[in-house]
Amino acid sequence: SVWDPLITSLEIGILSASLAVMVGTLGAVGLVDFAAFLPAAVQSLIMLPILLPEVITGLSLLLFFLLLKVELGFTTVVIAHASFSASFVYFIMLEQLKKLDPQMAEAAEDLGATSNQIFWRVTMPNIIPGMMGGWLLAFTLSFDDFLISFFTSGAGLTTLPLKIYSLMRIGITPELNGLSFLMICISTFLVLVLVSKEQSRK
Repeated sequence: SVWDPLITSLEIGILSASLAVMVGTLGAVGLVDFAAFLPAAVQSLIMLPILLPEVITGLSLLLFFLLLKVELGFTTVVIAHASFSASFVYFIMLEQLKKLDPQMAEAAEDLGATSNQIFWRVTMPNIIPGMMGGWLLAFTLSFDDFLISFFTSGAGLTTLPLKIYSLMRIGITPELNGLSFLMICISTFLVLVLVSKEQSRK
């Protein structure tokens, strides 16, 4: 009874983390040269998913999907998780891009490289560690999320946190303790991997 919610949480985490990395990385690459000059309103808008309580974010996304008349389910949960994880990835990638030596891109341009070639052959290889760190963070946020999944999952879709919540309503059981321990172990492992990668880059 808990195997399917576990697989669902892993699938949602992988897809939402991948989508968040794509959106966050593209946003950081496009705005890195203008980050210091962005209006305060734009910076606040990018940071909004991080600052807002999850219950507000979940309710807002629910109303957004209902306004668009989108059926709640697997896809809406993936989009919802990616929408707030992308902000975390954006700030990680922004710092990663700021650390790059601009002379590498200038040298590639002097050698005749186009903008696309500079990105794929110079910039991309140097920001892969940051992308991996952002992906792990986004996956951890998605895997542990309850409130946003609760609002955007609809009927028939159950993630592992939602399954644990339903078991808690019945009472504390050995299965619940085992599931909670499993989630703590997975989350702790991902955080340790993220920290070790950050220390190895330094």
